[in-house]
Amino acid sequence: MQRMNPKKYGVLVFLAAGILGLAIIQAEAAQARGAQLKAVPKKASEMGFSLKVSGGMGFFLDGGGDLENLRLARASYYQDLLQDPGYTKAWTNWKKLAQAPDYEVDLLFHFNKNIAIGFGSGYLSVKSKGDYGYDWHNEGTSWFGPYTIDDSISYRREYKITATPIKLSLYLFFPSGAFNFYAYGGGGYYYGKLTHKFGWDDTYLVSTYSLFEEKDEITEQDTVTEEAKKNAWGFHGGLGLEVKLMSHAALGIEVFGRSVNFGSWQGSFKETFTQRERKWDQSEGWYFDETTKEDLSESGPMWYYEEYSMDLNKYYGQMFVWQTKPEGLDYQNVKEAKINLNAWGVAVSLRIFFNF
Repeated sequence: MQRMNPKKYGVLVFLAAGILGLAIIQAEAAQARGAQLKAVPKKASEMGFSLKVSGGMGFFLDGGGDLENLRLARASYYQDLLQDPGYTKAWTNWKKLAQAPDYEVDLLFHFNKNIAIGFGSGYLSVKSKGDYGYDWHNEGTSWFGPYTIDDSISYRREYKITATPIKLSLYLFFPSGAFNFYAYGGGGYYYGKLTHKFGWDDTYLVSTYSLFEEKDEITEQDTVTEEAKKNAWGFHGGLGLEVKLMSHAALGIEVFGRSVNFGSWQGSFKETFTQRERKWDQSEGWYFDETTKEDLSESGPMWYYEEYSMDLNKYYGQMFVWQTKPEGLDYQNVKEAKINLNAWGVAVSLRIFFNF
């Protein structure tokens, strides 16, 4: 479990303390003024409606489902590469999806002081970004003389997932003096979108030493862009505490939970591959230079699957859009990818009352 960074989340703690402080001040003022403040909750309890705006931070429960499975698979692969003495370096710099901002707006219709129905929406934006790669070296002597081979490859990967929900909630309020405790729960329909940017750079250099030195260098670049969409039903709930700022406004803090799982993504895949080969020898210098370029595009489901590595004799997870289901001996445990935004979180809210 990752620990919270005190600097990063200090704002939420400060706001929570401020809200509780305001509640204490309001409670003391209510005792001094008596009936004057007692009339305020009565206004809020009349039949009418209120607008609630909230913002906070959501903390993901399992890193996003297959997105976390992919991250772990890549980390495992590059760690296993170090078992081969030819790999002088292998690294993975890709952190688990931990948290993301959460913003929501709800319009509440109050039947009485304790019950309301809320209609709302919000915006979720999640990013997962990482890089990984290796350096490989080999040297020896063949029939034509000594040689060295160096291969260096680096990958970069970035996922962005956004979701806009349409939500229906049941609210229960429990006024108590200057405080207003509440609980809510309901369901929603989430419109999800995924963007994936993937690329790698590879430099492969062969140097030979016979009568004179020769070099053969191949550099490759690959860029992939994927876009996919999926809508899904989800559920949510929360507990909160409000304090009145004035007769028609309240400031609150709440703890919330969310469960929504996106499966069967449908999207597009676009790839551009560029290869450059150069040859050099001691007498002529760089005498050959050729570049080729290929483009590929297709569309279909996004698949999560395990792909066979011949070097390590094991299967490792991958996730890409394919037009058809990956099949053959090189693939196993193939399924349509599932990415969830299941989380718990803390939010600060402002509610404005509009009573009939």
